[in-house]
Amino acid sequence: MKGQISIEYLTLTAIVLLIVGVMFVFAITTVNENARLNSAYYATRELANAADEVSTRNGSTIVVEIELPSDVTSFSTFGTDITIEMTSLLNSFQVFDSSKASLQPTNFSTSEGTHFIAVNSTDSNITFTELN
Repeated sequence: MKGQISIEYLTLTAIVLLIVGVMFVFAITTVNENARLNSAYYATRELANAADEVSTRNGSTIVVEIELPSDVTSFSTFGTDITIEMTSLLNSFQVFDSSKASLQPTNFSTSEGTHFIAVNSTDSNITFTELN
């Protein structure tokens, strides 16, 4: 009888640990995904702010430092939008922000890490040059 109770307690403990483990993995995955999305949003917001700022001063240039997260599949500008597309294990996301100025269509490097981008205003639109 005592052996049966011990096995039942061990089984119950194993089930509880399994449930806690699954919840822990889900929490870590969610936190990492949110951090990547925030990093992508910050990058688009920084470029949009820089584009808005240089558009008010013709001929000016601002160099912006942005940090791209992992698993970025596309990073581009078109019209007034700056867009980053990224994937995760189960989802794909599109993060974008808009500028008040007209942006020259540009495709940027999608590699993870720090990127320096020069934002320049011309007569007709805003141009971007990756400095890495």
